[in-house]
Amino acid sequence: MNILGIWDGHDAGAVLLVDGRLVAAVNEERFTRRKLEVRFPHASIDACLALAGIDARSVDVVAVSTSDIAKTLTRVFPSAKERYYRVRRRKVDAGLSAVLTRRLKQRLTPFGPMRLSTSISRRAIASELRRTGISTTRLEIFDHHECHAWCAVSVAAAPSCAVLTIDGLGDGLSATTSVYRNDRLTRLTASSAAHSLGVFFEHVTMLLNMRELEDEGKVMALADYTAPVADADNPLLGVLAGTIGAGFATALSYVISRYLMNIEWTFQPTVIGLGIVVTAAVVTIVGVLGSFDVLFRKPLATLRSQ
Repeated sequence: MNILGIWDGHDAGAVLLVDGRLVAAVNEERFTRRKLEVRFPHASIDACLALAGIDARSVDVVAVSTSDIAKTLTRVFPSAKERYYRVRRRKVDAGLSAVLTRRLKQRLTPFGPMRLSTSISRRAIASELRRTGISTTRLEIFDHHECHAWCAVSVAAAPSCAVLTIDGLGDGLSATTSVYRNDRLTRLTASSAAHSLGVFFEHVTMLLNMRELEDEGKVMALADYTAPVADADNPLLGVLAGTIGAGFATALSYVISRYLMNIEWTFQPTVIGLGIVVTAAVVTIVGVLGSFDVLFRKPLATLRSQ
């Protein structure tokens, strides 16, 4: 049996299995010369077939993953996918259009697949496959994280194991836990894409004016060169402490005033805001005073001392 697997999104590509044996795996960027290509992998499919020495009519099954709403829309409207690719890679000037493109992507990606989105994805993929000469082959669409899990299981060589998948997002989820036993994969828990640590780190990368979905590795590498800051000296923790303290004090004063002393109580947002600012300022000043040695030493000397 000849099974062709394709991915038509970020870092598009194709893979071909012949009777369960991997014979070809190619990324589309090798042919288009565009890093992390997002277009449908026509060239990758042709390359896989050529490497295996078979034609398009010999493909028995085409396997694709992900049919959530955002992914389906990019299959129906490839220009939207191309637009986001150019925005993300800084190929277009940053402006209102770029901001709106990012916001739209961020709002749509947490939604998982539906029967309608899966059906539309199937039609859009079949249309692209016909351009490659694949028209009568069976098309199967699989769950995003299930594909990751089966990929891990296939190389684990264990009769049973626990399987953890962690991704930015896919099909509305960011992480899953499963159990593999008796050639079956049973999902136990899943984390929503709305709570994705990967997406959070994507935002951090973007705020540093680096390219999201590409430069996260560089950001993590750079983090290893930063001077350590003790929790007690972290000004952000001061803001958090001030906010929690102000909220607790406000609630306590309300309860005492209304129910113990029976006096009128009025919410004062200015006082609360001032309390948060003062707390953060005090923590920042203390942190700076405590980090004087690091601030006035050369970076190389600081790194060597760690």
